[in-house]
Amino acid sequence: MYAIERHQEILSRARADGQVEVKRITDDLDVTPETVRRDAANAITATRGLTTADLGEAAVKRALIADARRTVVLADLMKFGRADLAHVCDLEAIDTVVAGTLSDLVPALTTPTTEGES
Repeated sequence: MYAIERHQEILSRARADGQVEVKRITDDLDVTPETVRRDAANAITATRGLTTADLGEAAVKRALIADARRTVVLADLMKFGRADLAHVCDLEAIDTVVAGTLSDLVPALTTPTTEGES
């Protein structure tokens, strides 16, 4: 299965169920947990927004966001409070974040990190 097909399947499940369990996706799609996490968002902070370590990936994601009617970010809670090298978009460009409960997200977004955050 190509990455784009995985992305579509993950988004479809997120829309239908309101959440995506990595273990279930790995079993159903016969991929590793690392593959699923790599397919999702890379890093999200309140000050830098969505970031990734790969400049090319950031450019592709920026183009997709620019052409999209809505932007939905799928990220496990480990991605919050981290920042990577390449900026993808500010939080204002994101319509929906699928990750967990709001009470899980608030501490993760507001905790300072040493990875590019000040």
